[in-house]
Amino acid sequence: DDDDDDDDDDNKHEQNDRKVAQQDENALDEKRTMEKLMALVRKMVDAKQRDGKQSSAAWSNLSGAAASLPSAIEPLVDRPYTQPISHRYTYSSVGEIATWPVLNLDTPLQVASFDNGTYILCSDSIWIYSNSEFNRVNLRNGVTIPSGAQILPSRSGNAFLLIAQHQILTCPVVGYVAECQSSQTLLPPIVGLSSLYLSDDGLFPVYIATSEALFYLGSSQTSNNDIRVVLSFPDDPCTGTATNWNVRRNSLSASAASSSSASFLASSSSSSFAFELSSYNPSSGWYVVSSTGTKLWITPLDGSGAPPQSDDLTSSRFFRVPGIIDASPSALAYSSDGSLFIGNSICLNVMHANMTFDRVSGLYGGLPMPNITSISALPNSDVVWFGTKFGSIRLEPSASEDLRWKYFYGPRWIPGSSITDGQVVSFVAAFRDQDSVEVGLVAGDRGLAAIRMESWTLKQKADHYQSLIYPRHDRFGLVADCNLAIYGNLSSYQQHSTDNDGLWTSIYVVSQAFRYAVTKDPQAKADAWHSFEGMEFLNNVTGIAGLMARSVLNQTATPSSGTWHNSTVYPGWIWKGDTSSDEVTGHMFAHPIVYDLVAETTDEKQRAMRLLKNIVTYIVENNYYLIDVTGKHTTWGIWNPDYLNDNPDWYDERGPNSMQILSWLLTAYNKTGEQLFMDSYRQLTEQHGYAINIVNQKITQPSDDNFSDDELAHLPYFTYLWSERRDLDAAFARSINRARKILRGEKSSLWNMIYAVALSRLGADAQGGMEVDPNLLEDAAWTLRTWPTEQIQWPVSNLARQDQLRSPYLTRSNTAQSLRLFPYDENSMYRWNGNPYEYGSGSGQTEYDPSAWLLPYWMGRYYGFIVDAK
Repeated sequence: DDDDDDDDDDNKHEQNDRKVAQQDENALDEKRTMEKLMALVRKMVDAKQRDGKQSSAAWSNLSGAAASLPSAIEPLVDRPYTQPISHRYTYSSVGEIATWPVLNLDTPLQVASFDNGTYILCSDSIWIYSNSEFNRVNLRNGVTIPSGAQILPSRSGNAFLLIAQHQILTCPVVGYVAECQSSQTLLPPIVGLSSLYLSDDGLFPVYIATSEALFYLGSSQTSNNDIRVVLSFPDDPCTGTATNWNVRRNSLSASAASSSSASFLASSSSSSFAFELSSYNPSSGWYVVSSTGTKLWITPLDGSGAPPQSDDLTSSRFFRVPGIIDASPSALAYSSDGSLFIGNSICLNVMHANMTFDRVSGLYGGLPMPNITSISALPNSDVVWFGTKFGSIRLEPSASEDLRWKYFYGPRWIPGSSITDGQVVSFVAAFRDQDSVEVGLVAGDRGLAAIRMESWTLKQKADHYQSLIYPRHDRFGLVADCNLAIYGNLSSYQQHSTDNDGLWTSIYVVSQAFRYAVTKDPQAKADAWHSFEGMEFLNNVTGIAGLMARSVLNQTATPSSGTWHNSTVYPGWIWKGDTSSDEVTGHMFAHPIVYDLVAETTDEKQRAMRLLKNIVTYIVENNYYLIDVTGKHTTWGIWNPDYLNDNPDWYDERGPNSMQILSWLLTAYNKTGEQLFMDSYRQLTEQHGYAINIVNQKITQPSDDNFSDDELAHLPYFTYLWSERRDLDAAFARSINRARKILRGEKSSLWNMIYAVALSRLGADAQGGMEVDPNLLEDAAWTLRTWPTEQIQWPVSNLARQDQLRSPYLTRSNTAQSLRLFPYDENSMYRWNGNPYEYGSGSGQTEYDPSAWLLPYWMGRYYGFIVDAK
């Protein structure tokens, strides 16, 4: 083969700069042709030598188009999906947190939405948030905001009302300038406003919820006795009001409108709704609903939206009864189909248009968190937003079950300096901006979050993640996480060494290899090769062919914990020893794929081949140990049968490590044709039962479930598939199929893509039986779509959620975990060695590289499992 030189001199880093000698083009073509013929001859000879055993087959792994899935599994079409993006801002009194902009406004007293934006009422100012901008409203003629006022905008946002106990201000707005007309009145303290919005710019009629009564205001001319009592609550103070204008308008117009929910300053409640909503008949007329501490009052209105005369007044009353109204209502809103959402401190109650009620809680309906403080229904949609004392919630009843509820909690979504700081949401307002993008404006106690439900494709997300790599995650070509000296501040990044620089870099290298194979973009090759050279340096710096370093540092840097050695090959450099099987797994995952998809010149091929061959040769020649510079095997670099088969302390590693060494031996044999590797493979399978070892590699004892071992098994699974060998098919099929059944619930995009490759190569009828799950790629897409767009390890906790059950088993580190898989942008997992069921972690002072996402995406594109929408 091309690579026969194992001398240490070949390990020197200056090989990266050497140039391929000029060769005659015809001679080069002839050499390549001969190499292919020799490889074919080696396979034919080996097939005969195995006396009828299953022979090698050239699977054409280099062509993703060759992948053929069972008909029950459809390729994933990359159609637009909804991607939540949070734009966070802090209040002026709070100051800067992370890098979020500081607004020149303080904690809002109220937010109220209109067609394309939201009014924000503060104690001394009024602001409009629209088109992703905050603008202050200039109140002309010396008008000031009355104490205790509530704001009610028109549907178009071109006017608003300010109503307080002693004053009503009617304010047309032009260019953020309000010319206000004042009327005097005398009302009890205001707790909420609601309008029927009979026209886009109209404000009347208005219903005013006060502490003592519900009032009707037909126009701004209060001197004409146009304000009157609808209901009085002498012994049961009113907490708010809402109208069903949204339902009626929905039957007439497709334009957006502001929510009918009142905004409340009272303490709160909880809940949300996840059942199918009842239909509503707009011909049944207008209603106004008002709540008190013990009752819900629903009053029918006449055709003009006015209440009947007092002597004709008939209102339906619903008393606070568990299951109907579980606690004092804290927020009200009608959705577009006529269902009334009633928030409280215990759950969410929903009254449908036919007056039937549903109770929605965590386990019975999906509500993530109670203590609801605010509700806003998105007009002309079934979407409803909720504010709670612990973050915000979005409900879309028509969505699939795993996307129906979205929980926004913690600084990933709402500004704050910890998991609890800033997460008390007083108000939420839902609307569509001028580009028809749904926005939920969330007012926390440390700042505002404008959560935009944008339309993305996975290709857009791939471009986004690609932009995060450089420069923060590029350290000598090695790709890993970086530290943030300042909470959430990416400009304060600090690169550092890790124990698994090679493994993390391999994930990125292979993603870029597939990217290059799919796009033929020269930049993709440059990115892949740059990081391959980083992995090459990890091999070269030790001075021992086949032994790679965990990490490497310039001698001027301060090393982390562990054993470090001065490089004898590169003076001024130090390298970290005691290399683990994790590192070898990463290197052997990357080098064969680099050889096939990235390396194109003779020199590039030789460099990739040298690393691959040296690593496997070094392990075989050292009796299946990875021998450190000390002359002893490393702590975890063990594939020897004396350990895997006969040492009880190593039974957990028996399956993954057997899969690792067998896949590497077959890969080395396929690439080099050297009999040493095939003889070693046969020794381990025929004399030591390594093929049997891999069948049950996944450990299922709950307190010993090692998610890192899932990664250390699946990467070798793929290495075997890429090797073009069929020797291990029977045991392999049983092994990966068993692992798939155990891990299905995680919806891992990487595990699912690798399983799809196995299905396409082996077929569903492979010995051992391969499960054909029609949701295989859809589950992978769910994870790709819900993976967090920001890779900052923001503080996350799902421990208090009501929509989950705690596992009776602790993790390997004795921490609690859930039985439910939360969307990945609601948990704190950024790599495939993590536990997706953990309740959360994070400090806001680490940013992970996005390679864990890029790899399954580009793998899916390469094999045709993900296709562009036509």
